[in-house]
Amino acid sequence: MIGFSDVTVAATRLRERIRTTPLFEAGMLEGIADRGLIVKAECLQRSGSFKYRGALNAVLAGVLRNDKREVLAVAGNHAIAVALAARECGVRATVVMPKDGRPLKRSAVESLGATVVTSEVGQADREEVVSDLLKRGMRLISPDDPDVMAGAGTLMTELFEQVGTPLPSVVVVPIGMGGLVAGLTIVARELAPTMSIMCGEPALADDAYRSLRHGRRVTLDETPTTIADGLRAVHLGDRAWPIIAESMPRIVRVTEEEIVNAVWLCWTRLKLLVEPSGAVGLAALITDEGRAVTSRTAEHETRVVCLLTGGNTDPVELAPLFGAARARDLAGAPGEQRSPTRVPSITIERR
Repeated sequence: MIGFSDVTVAATRLRERIRTTPLFEAGMLEGIADRGLIVKAECLQRSGSFKYRGALNAVLAGVLRNDKREVLAVAGNHAIAVALAARECGVRATVVMPKDGRPLKRSAVESLGATVVTSEVGQADREEVVSDLLKRGMRLISPDDPDVMAGAGTLMTELFEQVGTPLPSVVVVPIGMGGLVAGLTIVARELAPTMSIMCGEPALADDAYRSLRHGRRVTLDETPTTIADGLRAVHLGDRAWPIIAESMPRIVRVTEEEIVNAVWLCWTRLKLLVEPSGAVGLAALITDEGRAVTSRTAEHETRVVCLLTGGNTDPVELAPLFGAARARDLAGAPGEQRSPTRVPSITIERR
């Protein structure tokens, strides 16, 4: 388990090593999001996602303990982040990636000097490969690692510093293994106990939704096939689950179509290159259920911040999916045009 002090230590450790990612007033989404919306473009973080916060904190923590073993990570944005953090800290890195992984993500890992080991797609296959590599003395950095979750929590402390008073009423974020949500929750408990966290989750990878509904951690039978490849976890992390189970965030499930719609809006309205996984929070926010959650959270003025968590995507791969999203957008969907809602004044960039 991690505490607020772990996040503050991480924030101090990372302060000069990570980007302070910008906030934007999402005026172009006024009629779709149902209220004035602020987005935090963590897709502009080093390594292309929020994952760099936790990866760098974990690698640095090991170096400070004089542990310079080769580090090991698995798949996607986390792997890219660990590869970059390892290069920055002067340690070697090996990354396990599924054979159906995104080619650009593999290319990014290799360009950072990490060794890539390919596995089959299934969870059991990856675990077998990881087990063999650990026998060689490598140090596994998991998304569920306490130092990783503490690093992820710095996203919330940074957000609070940027926004000022009053703090957001709702923060909307994607959920996969749950490490980011757990880190954000630790900070919210300490600094904003009345604030709500709403999570977007692909309907095809809804283990978190099922876990909260049944009161126990649910494991999916097979690796999901959602376009949001960064959220394909079959279950919540061992350390993240107790925190999430206690805080009970509202989870809104979204379809593949809704995820593509959200990516289209990020690219065309906000002019931000966001990957499907990074846009799942926005996809949840603009559903009828998401709008209902945010509109009833506060009695008066609601400040909603949506975290766009990653931008490592392949435009060529996504392009064929945008035809339908474009047609829906031009037809006035998703969302009807509504009266804009005023957002309290803060220092942000407009986009």
